[in-house]
Amino acid sequence: MGGFVPAQDEHGWYDTGDLGYLTEEGHVVVCGRVKDVIIMAGRNIYPTDIERAAGRVEGVRPGCAVAVRLDAGHSRETFAVAVESNAWQDPNEVHRIERQVAHEVVAEVDVRPRNVVVLGPGTIPKTPSGKLRRANSVSLVT
Repeated sequence: MGGFVPAQDEHGWYDTGDLGYLTEEGHVVVCGRVKDVIIMAGRNIYPTDIERAAGRVEGVRPGCAVAVRLDAGHSRETFAVAVESNAWQDPNEVHRIERQVAHEVVAEVDVRPRNVVVLGPGTIPKTPSGKLRRANSVSLVT
């Protein structure tokens, strides 16, 4: 292809792959990435909703829950959840956290994760600014 390709669509927007919305004041709020959305039975499920639900479970470290999509692009896409806990070496606590995370996620998005993994502190990869690295977290749950 020769020449330049327009950077903006017909409405003047540039497709960054980010998801967001406009406030009443006209400010853009970025709240996710298109590539992270989990599609199950025609429904869009947002990782942030899953992570918020998992984070409500007692024993899960604040900001240390990550939802990752599995089998992306296949007809039966699914997801898993990894959480960090200081009790990651206590089998009874791990079992309780796994059950409660699954329960909270189902209550939030009406879909059960394929699996829930409880990890030690500092295991979930994050950027230097503290954002979750979902793509780098897949290996933690498979």
